[in-house]
Amino acid sequence: MSTQLKKVLCGTIVILVCCWLFSCLIYADKSKEYAVEDSEIDILFESEQKILESYAISAETEDIPTEAVSNTENNEEEYLDNAELLVCQMIENMKIVEFEEEFIKNNKLAYREIDSLDAVAVWPVDGYTRISSPYGWRICPFHGREFHSGIDVPAPLNTPIKATKSGVVKTSTYSSSYGNYIVLSHNDGSSSLYAHLNKSYVSVGQKIDRGAVIGLMGSTGNSTGSHLHFEMWTGTTNNTRVNPMNYF
Repeated sequence: MSTQLKKVLCGTIVILVCCWLFSCLIYADKSKEYAVEDSEIDILFESEQKILESYAISAETEDIPTEAVSNTENNEEEYLDNAELLVCQMIENMKIVEFEEEFIKNNKLAYREIDSLDAVAVWPVDGYTRISSPYGWRICPFHGREFHSGIDVPAPLNTPIKATKSGVVKTSTYSSSYGNYIVLSHNDGSSSLYAHLNKSYVSVGQKIDRGAVIGLMGSTGNSTGSHLHFEMWTGTTNNTRVNPMNYF
């Protein structure tokens, strides 16, 4: 081994020994500091423990006034009574809400059933379904070739005439062509006309139920015999006439 290498090894050993001694000194100082801190913490803990024990003893030995206890019990009873009343009121309110919801639901269903029934037209002449003159072009005994705007249903004089759907009487009057006639305005926006009546039972503005008798069959106006001239309009004027058989 060369002399130079020996010097390097010796220097390294010396440095390591010095580092070890220095670390030992530092550890000893820190241990003393930690020991002091631990003792201080123990002292503080013991003092706080004594304070808490003194509080507990004073709380056990302190007398509570009888009035305060009585007031506390009364307040608790009053609170419980109020809470019970509040719960009962909430239950009653829930029952009312459930009843209202059920009532509205049932009414909606009922209205839907009424609307669906009213959408189906009632045949205006019970027991008489023969059509003597259909909707469309024909030869009229009074006007020659013309477009027949409705259907003619023959039946004996004074046969009851029924409203095909519910609605309001728009017209109830007499004309030279229709004779005594009625026009009903229905809830869906359509209208119906009943002509050549012997007698009308309704007046303008009157509300009419579906299937109600509104007059008696006759032969007034341009007519060759007792029959009902029946028209259906999709709107409120006679320029919206359609084939009435589309509704049956």
